[in-house]
Amino acid sequence: MKNKKTIFLGITHGWHARMLLRTSFIDNLKKGNDYNIVVLSENADEVEFQREFGNDLIYKKISNQGGFLWTFTNHIRRNLSLDSRLTKTIKLRIEATKSSRPISYIIIKILNKLFSISLLAVKLVRALDHILFPDKNYKSIFKEFEPDLLVISSVVHNQGYYLLRCASSLGVKSLFIVESWDNPTCKVNFFDYPNKYIVWNEFNRQELAYYCNIDENDIMLTGSSYHDIYARKESFCSKEEFVKRYGLNINKKIIIIAATMHELYPE
Repeated sequence: MKNKKTIFLGITHGWHARMLLRTSFIDNLKKGNDYNIVVLSENADEVEFQREFGNDLIYKKISNQGGFLWTFTNHIRRNLSLDSRLTKTIKLRIEATKSSRPISYIIIKILNKLFSISLLAVKLVRALDHILFPDKNYKSIFKEFEPDLLVISSVVHNQGYYLLRCASSLGVKSLFIVESWDNPTCKVNFFDYPNKYIVWNEFNRQELAYYCNIDENDIMLTGSSYHDIYARKESFCSKEEFVKRYGLNINKKIIIIAATMHELYPE
């Protein structure tokens, strides 16, 4: 272990497994056998999880922290401006909570008003957040492996939030990979700042810099690893294989209806 650098991969959501473990990202990381790669995930102890991603990775199970208080305040935290700018999307989301979460709505409106007129208010809320939600579970894992880098893709999810908090408190370098095109305008609000960032495109770079107050020199543009497969035509199956797989009629035209989950967008 001591002869190689150690990288922590925070797989705190299924999307992150898809992006970091089911793409060329992990293959490139494994090249040359230069790193100890430790996968931190709630699913890390599952046999199928380990079987899919191979025995050349180290797996460590992690769980949520903070309890009900963290969960309640996370909705508020996601809609605060702090030292960033509120996007139109977040403003609409805040107004949508006026009837469904009236207490949260009032707190969010008051805090954002305070942040707009007082830098001290920002510092106090950030300090209070660190006091209320210190890492209690992950420090032992960091001390066990002594990582050189933490890679995460979300601070919205509990585990990613606490992994970054732990890394920041211990002085471990961190890399934030934006998981989707909409994250800089919808899901990114930092109470602890990573050291470097990776985004899909120039639009994301500008959004992250403008809305989240990130230095553009710390933002790297790589494209989306999710979509690498679509650039390789050799990975496509033939139409004959496709219709056979789904029991379709090859003589008929195919229409795809691309929808999403009902609980998210019932309309």
